[in-house]
Amino acid sequence: MPQRQVVADHLEAGGTVVALGESRSDLWLPFIDFTETPTNWWWWRDPKADLGVSIVAPDHPLMRGMVKEDVTWHLHGWFQPPEGAEVLLTDAEGRAILYVDDVSTPGRMILSTLDPMFHHGSHFMPATTRFLDRFVPNLKAYLHA
Repeated sequence: MPQRQVVADHLEAGGTVVALGESRSDLWLPFIDFTETPTNWWWWRDPKADLGVSIVAPDHPLMRGMVKEDVTWHLHGWFQPPEGAEVLLTDAEGRAILYVDDVSTPGRMILSTLDPMFHHGSHFMPATTRFLDRFVPNLKAYLHA
């Protein structure tokens, strides 16, 4: 948060910011409408359970090669993206959990409530590793296209 102005200047200059997980992007990025929700850490222990995450833009370059299982572990909240932003993932209620905002600033914000880094580093949530194995190369290609 102390670097909020540096990040805002970067966006105003046309830069890109990627904010994932519980970084509380609403506290340090402009134009973020975030609603925190209680996290169900153990929903997956029921074999019939479905968290309800959907890839709503499977043809988007950031989603290339991903399936529902790669983007499903648990949720921390949802966004109300601005009109014109491109929603890529939604929760069971159809609320945005990953979107690209090319409309709020001269730059680009890629925002998600998914927190892959923590769980990848903790070695107990394989979906996060699969997500990062696809998302990072997709992001690199997307930004250099």
